[in-house]
Amino acid sequence: IRVKDELMFYVPNAFTPNGDEFNNVFVPQFGTGFSPNDYAFYIYNRWGEIVFESHDLSVGWDGTYNGNPAPDGAYSWGMTLAQNDDVEHPNSKKLYNGSMMLLR
Repeated sequence: IRVKDELMFYVPNAFTPNGDEFNNVFVPQFGTGFSPNDYAFYIYNRWGEIVFESHDLSVGWDGTYNGNPAPDGAYSWGMTLAQNDDVEHPNSKKLYNGSMMLLR
């Protein structure tokens, strides 16, 4: 019997990069079932411009764009992941997306 890891991750729907000790960085939280080598994470503003990009699981968005604080409001995120044990499609990546709020 082969046991396959279930792909598990959580992406918050808001964050508050206001300098206190809570929620200053927007970063997905990961459990199991994915390949960290095939990770990409993007944040888009309402005009579809990429304001943040990361290929490192430990690096999240601090709420800045071009060195300045990004405006409060709604942003979209996109993430590509490859599942560890996808035997049928071993090199396939899946796209996940959603929205979030930046609040100061």
